[in-house]
Amino acid sequence: MYKEIKVSIITVCYNAETTIEKTINSVLSQTYPNIEYIIIDGKSKDNTVNVINKYKSKIAKFVSEPDNGIYDAMNKGIKMATGDVIGIINADDWYDKDAVENILNIFHNSNAELVYGKAKMIYHDQSYFYTAKAELEKLWYDVRIMHPTVFVKKEVYDKYGLFDLSYELAADYELILRYYIDKVKFLYMDEVVVNFTLGGKSTIEFAKGVKEVKEISLKYASKYVGNDNLFDLIENRYKEALFNMSLQGPSDIIKTIFEKYYNNCNEGIYIFGTGHFGKVFFRVLNALGILVNGFLDNNLDKQKDLENIKIYTPKILASGNYNVFIAVNNCSQEIVEQIKSFNNKGITYLTISELKNQIFNVCNEE
Repeated sequence: MYKEIKVSIITVCYNAETTIEKTINSVLSQTYPNIEYIIIDGKSKDNTVNVINKYKSKIAKFVSEPDNGIYDAMNKGIKMATGDVIGIINADDWYDKDAVENILNIFHNSNAELVYGKAKMIYHDQSYFYTAKAELEKLWYDVRIMHPTVFVKKEVYDKYGLFDLSYELAADYELILRYYIDKVKFLYMDEVVVNFTLGGKSTIEFAKGVKEVKEISLKYASKYVGNDNLFDLIENRYKEALFNMSLQGPSDIIKTIFEKYYNNCNEGIYIFGTGHFGKVFFRVLNALGILVNGFLDNNLDKQKDLENIKIYTPKILASGNYNVFIAVNNCSQEIVEQIKSFNNKGITYLTISELKNQIFNVCNEE
């Protein structure tokens, strides 16, 4: 019976008193019965240890001592694990109730050595999106798999090694890419495994984390077997990743750029576009304390407001002073030409493309 397979779940934490109880309960309430739960604490200075001790009788192994960072703690947990399969969950994330059982079904019915699934990615305002199946050939230059969704056979760790401690924020990407290159058998499960809260250490220090990903990609570039120019792919993805990560926190880098770009940013911004990026930047600017005065859209037939903010026709730009952020990708140049056609020197506008360039420049200066 496959439920005889022992699963080790590892949580590493440091000063996580406000979040770790939800993580612990998500592990202890799993429908899969044969779980060894291991918690590695980095000698927390807050109430984390007291929270953990409430559940001590249900935790197989608990250590609270100084470590050399999150990946050192993960390696410590892996070495302590006695399960056939190992999963690692962060102290501010939580599993879906049947996540482990679904994962073990995959292991039982396949020859997979590494199984990963969906993550529900939750922003600070509780909006969310789901990750998709990874295009594994793109692992060479992109983080395509969320490590908290990953379960790995213990024998794989024993054979191919643990996390590389020379990386502070992206050692999970290095490990997954290394396993892929070493032809570990990956398999995707089309179910939500983990709920992942954006805004952790790797999001706050996003520039450093993305630089590490680029460094790792370049480290293994000599083993690439594809036909594309890998170095161009790495550089393009690096710029795109900096932009995407700056939206997740969201990062004060965006606020700094806006305040420098718009001379009177405190008077608010008009967002041109009501699609995906229009909604994203409404969320981001609100989180950064930047006023959104309204949306601009050429098509007012479908709706008159968005997020309780009025949508205006671009004709209002004909006179007056306006800060405009063009939150569209596919026709931004057409919108630029439309704005120019008003011949109004009181308009200051910024496109997504230019914002990406400025984020790239700021991050490379730091």
